[in-house]
Amino acid sequence: MSEQVTTYAYAHGLAAHPSGPGAYGLLVVTPTGRSRDQRAYRHSTKDRMAIAAATAALRHCPRGSTVELHLGNRRVYDAIAAGRLKQWRLDNWRARVGGRPIKDADLWKELDKAFTDRQVSVVLANPHDEAFADCVRRARLANASPLKHTDPTYHRRPAPKSVASRPKTRQTRILVDGDPCPRCQTAVTHRSVKGQVRKPGQRFYWDWILRCKACGARYQTREGRRRIDPESSPPAIAQKAT
Repeated sequence: MSEQVTTYAYAHGLAAHPSGPGAYGLLVVTPTGRSRDQRAYRHSTKDRMAIAAATAALRHCPRGSTVELHLGNRRVYDAIAAGRLKQWRLDNWRARVGGRPIKDADLWKELDKAFTDRQVSVVLANPHDEAFADCVRRARLANASPLKHTDPTYHRRPAPKSVASRPKTRQTRILVDGDPCPRCQTAVTHRSVKGQVRKPGQRFYWDWILRCKACGARYQTREGRRRIDPESSPPAIAQKAT
């Protein structure tokens, strides 16, 4: 009886940032030779590229073969090694808790189909492995290329609203003498600051503040601030406002 020959597959996916350009590279080593491939997309994520890389690598392996799949993405590795991929299929690609759809379910389904007629074992790739390093190089080269495909099942996150389109926030009214304290609603009163110690590099000081007699809260206002003349002598140490 002839010994079963193992096919070695290496896959790696990457993305510059969420919703940014992404790519993957793969290398498949069979008894008859090696096959390489890479592909880039205009918008994707790191996890989606890793799932697509694993799927493409398995599809490059002959049906009926024994495959040792080396993956660089921990999420994809754990999903296969821990049996979660099979469980998701049995649960109709929904989470058991809450019943929400599995993230990137469209690609997980394709990866699950790629296991058909193949005996696959997964290995967490060694980043120093020459074959895996070749996948990383190919993915980076593909990602840097201007020729990119469109992922038809990926929906980009909505772009953040520009500053001009954001609703204006309500201006907070500046406190003045006699206004209610924001903490206890007792009227605040004007209190002069009798003296402060100037610190090195200090550019202004407080001539007066607003103080609440009930709770002791103190409030500084722009009107009570005074700029320090750098040519003047430092103020003497004195008691603070009470």
